[in-house]
Order: sequence, then C-alpha cells, then structure tokens
Amino acid sequence: MSAKRPSRTNLFERGAESYLNAFVAMDAFEQEVQNVCLEVYQRHESNLALQMGLDAADWEYYDDNSPEERWADLGVFRQAQVHGDCSFYFYLQWRVSEGGGEECAARIWLDVYPKSFRDATYERVRQKNPLCRIQKLDSYNLTLETLLKPADLASTVDALDKLVLEWLGYCKKAGGLNLKKYKSA
Repeated sequence: MSAKRPSRTNLFERGAESYLNAFVAMDAFEQEVQNVCLEVYQRHESNLALQMGLDAADWEYYDDNSPEERWADLGVFRQAQVHGDCSFYFYLQWRVSEGGGEECAARIWLDVYPKSFRDATYERVRQKNPLCRIQKLDSYNLTLETLLKPADLASTVDALDKLVLEWLGYCKKAGGLNLKKYKSA
C-alpha cells in the first residue's frame, strides 16, 4: 500500500496545480466540436427532414463517454419524431482501436425502435444500395461512420459534410426512411 501512496500523492499534487486550466480547456474543446457538428447538421437539416421523414424537433448538444472503456462522443442529437421511439445522432467519436491506438470517427447514429422496424429499414436501404456502408449495431441502431486520420482533423467539417451527403444518398435511393409514419406499438 505504501508503494501506491507516493505516486498517488504525486498525481494529486500535479493535478491540483493544473486541474482548472485543463477543465476550462476541455470544456472549450467540447463546445467547439459540438458547434462544428451543429453547423454541418443545420446546413443539411431540411434535406435530412425530407429524406428521413423527421418531425419538427429541436436539436440538443450530445456528449457521452466512458473513460473506463476509453471512448467519448461529442456532437448533436434530436428526436426523429416528436412522439416516437427514434433518435438521430451526429457526432465525433474518440476511441481506442482494435489495434490499441487512438482513433477518431465522424459518425451518424440512428436509434430505431423496435428492432423489427430497424431491421426492415436496414433491409430496404441495403436493397436499394447494395454497396451501402450503413451497419446494424446493437439491437436498435443503424450507423454510418468515417474514420478520420490525425492529418484529416483539420478538414473535419468536410468529412462531416461528406458523411451527411452519403447518408442522404442512401436514404433518397431507398425512397426515404419514413420515420414520421412509424408509430410505436
């Protein structure tokens, strides 16, 4: 136990000196990332509403993370329906790759409930877009992502724009997602 105490004390002393500055810097970074995602989302908002069948709903800032599992999400989200079971997320995700290195991805995430509706939506999109990169994740999610290399981070806005346009193309070829018409049981 005594072997842990010096390093723990040292960590506390070093952290105490810089915590507030680090906290302020992290908050400013998070706000900037969310604002970039919001800027791109708002530029495509009307097309997303048309192609996905979205009700009028307000966006919200989105952040979620798991330091233990080494991932963090920052961006925006909105309910896909005013009274429904679908949510649309548009964000950047930082995570540890399968190889152990850190990576960043631009990501669209659609929660679709129930699973049968998610599966039917996925099949319709894949049928019209055989080379579609949209993936099923977990029990209720559809996602599309693009990995960003460290050199690409300067062009994050362009990568986010391309991701939205790819998503919109899949939706359009499938005749729209018609989320507004879906009513949960």
